[in-house]
Parts: sequence; structure tokens; C-alpha cells
Amino acid sequence: MNTNEPKARHASLRRYRPPRIVMLPAILLIAIVGLLGSSHLLQAQSGGYGTHRFDFYQPGPPAVAQHFPYVYAGKPILKSALVDEAAGTVTLPLYQGQMVDGRTVWYVLTDVSDAGIAESMGINYAPKLRNVTGKAVRTATLETDGSLTFDQGAVDFTPERVVVPGEAPNFFPPKEAAPGAVGDADYSPLVRVTNAGDIVYNASVVAFDVDAAALEFPDGDVDYSKVVDRAVAISPAQGTVTLTLALGTADARAILFISLDSNSELVSALEASVYAPALSDIPVGKNDTPQSAVAANYIIANGPVGADNPQGQGLNSALSDNPTQVLDIFDGAPGVVNDYAYSPMWDLYVAAWTPEAVEKGYTSAIYSELQFLGLVEKGWLTTPNGNPMGPSGLISNCALIMHY
Repeated sequence: MNTNEPKARHASLRRYRPPRIVMLPAILLIAIVGLLGSSHLLQAQSGGYGTHRFDFYQPGPPAVAQHFPYVYAGKPILKSALVDEAAGTVTLPLYQGQMVDGRTVWYVLTDVSDAGIAESMGINYAPKLRNVTGKAVRTATLETDGSLTFDQGAVDFTPERVVVPGEAPNFFPPKEAAPGAVGDADYSPLVRVTNAGDIVYNASVVAFDVDAAALEFPDGDVDYSKVVDRAVAISPAQGTVTLTLALGTADARAILFISLDSNSELVSALEASVYAPALSDIPVGKNDTPQSAVAANYIIANGPVGADNPQGQGLNSALSDNPTQVLDIFDGAPGVVNDYAYSPMWDLYVAAWTPEAVEKGYTSAIYSELQFLGLVEKGWLTTPNGNPMGPSGLISNCALIMHY
């Protein structure tokens, strides 16, 4: 792949700073997911996830790494992310741009389709983003001051996020779910910069049409009518936004990640992310084809329940009154497996243990794609309605932050 496209102009993308700073040097930047509790569904600190047990020789798989911080050290995937593992949060640079009509856009940059820019800016290299077309990618122009001017796509942060779990023991699906941030038909986090190499960035909007002074929540107590629900702090003065992490796994390695957008109102309600219907323009079920823009993410609907259960996993457990992390199963992660197959656009495969598997006591936490596919092949996992496994049509924009 050609990595010699224009870089200098991209490296100067403007991060918001207090007014006294005019020009900035290039800086490092940096589905269902975990829980703090039912009132903050899928915004959990990683510490809220129960310890898993492994019944084979030592050392155990690194999926247990977060529970043994003195034994394992996490390695950053998103190099410019500042991770607070104890708090279960990540702090990212906050960028300020504008719409063509002058409305202010506040966003983060996590992934890019160009390897050289990814290296220089400390964001994730995601070559598959070059394959995104149609409404799923909008356009922007790089200005001389380093800011981006977006041609279209607005986000409304005024709705109130609502998640009401179902009655026990069937906490999932929820009785009610509504996202707290809704993009219009033209909004996508994926942005092609037309005057600087046609390079595609993952530029998720975290606040929109709000002045800097109205966004100053550096110590928390965030106004979620102005800011994405996943944020726990934001400060234009400091040029940062802090978001809640979630826990997943790839090849039995623990993965910390953030959910930013999805093409489903239900998914965005659960993940505290932005509902972006335009992402439905991305074809699913094509993870390993040359034209693919997605990677596979496997979700369990009805795994073992309870934070005290070492095998706890899945949507039902995440919505329970003793919640665990959903524990997404990624088909790859940079630095772990399938590096160049990485895309932050995750094609969700939602699975359920069959009634026979539940009756026989076969349900347990699943840590890798191969383990998942083996259980599918043996008939112990199907779609929630009992059909053969396949893509759900759901897409979640999740940037990977750290692996163990």
C-alpha cells in the first residue's frame, strides 16, 4: 500500500487549545461493552469485571492480565492514549473543527487509513478504512490553520439516554433503550479529507455546536445534553476528553477499548455512544475480502450471569443487577493477531448458547475467535433466534486502546 501520500498537512490537524495558542505542533493522539451499573450501562470501569478462572497450566492466558497488574503490563495500541487502568478510563486529545455553516465540531481522532500518518500522530493504522464508500464516509477540507471543515453531518446530544433492563432472569433484551446522542442522516465518524490525499480518519464527534466555555467539565459532572454519554470529563482549556473504557478479548488476550458510534439505536443506547445510521452503508459479512471495511466482533447474548461468576459474559449478564462486562470477542487486534485486518468498524455477530448447551451446563466465557467458531461448528452457539450464525447487520465503531 502507498504510504507516501501527503502527510505534513495531516500531521498539523489542529487540537483545541486555550485562545492564547494560535498554531499547534503535531501531537500524539491517541457493542457491546462493560458496566458501572444499570444506570450507566456499558460505561464500566475495567475493575468492575469479575476475575476469570483458567483450568490449565501456568501462566494463564493474558485475558486475566488486568487482574494481576504486577505480573502483566499493558501495551498501548493507541499510542497517544493516556490510560488510567484503576479508573477504567482513557484520556484523548480533543480537536476543534467546524461545519461549512460555522457550527463548532468537537471530535477525537483514533484511526486513519495511512500508515505514515498513523505512526506520526500516534493513532491506529486501519487500512480497511480506504474501502468505506457511500453515506458511511463524509468529506472534510483541511484548512490552513490545521482545522477540519466538515461538509455535512450533525449530532444532537440533547436526548436523554435510557436503558431499562428486562425482568430477571431475562435482563436482555431491555424493556426500553434510547441513545443519548443521535446523528443525522449525513453524520458519520469516518471522514475523507479531500484536499490532503483523500485519507480517511475515524473522527468521532463528542460535542457539537457548543462553545468551549460551555464544555468545561475537567473534573467530571458532565452535562450530557452537550457531551457524549461515555465521557466522564472534558476540557477544551486542557484540550482533552476522558472516556470510559470497556474490556474485550482477542486471541485470549485482554483488550481495552472504547465504543464511539453505531448504526443501531439499541447498540448506541447500551454502549453510551452516538447513533450514526449512515454506518449502515458499510457492507457486512465481508471481513476477509479485499474490499472489506470491517472486522468481526462476536457478542454472546445469554452467557453466564453475575459479577461474582468467574465465567460471566454477555448481554444478559451486563444488564443484570450484578453486572459484568459484555466481554466482546474481537477477531484481531494490533500487536496481538491479524494486525492489518484491523478496522474500528466492527461487524457484530450476536450469538446465543442453545437450550441444550444451557441444560448440559456447557456455557462458559469465550476468549477467542477460534474458540467461538469451534462452538458454532459443534452446534452449541446459534443466533439468538436459533438460526445458523451470521452477521447481525449491526456495526459498532470501537477503537482499540490497549492489550495485555
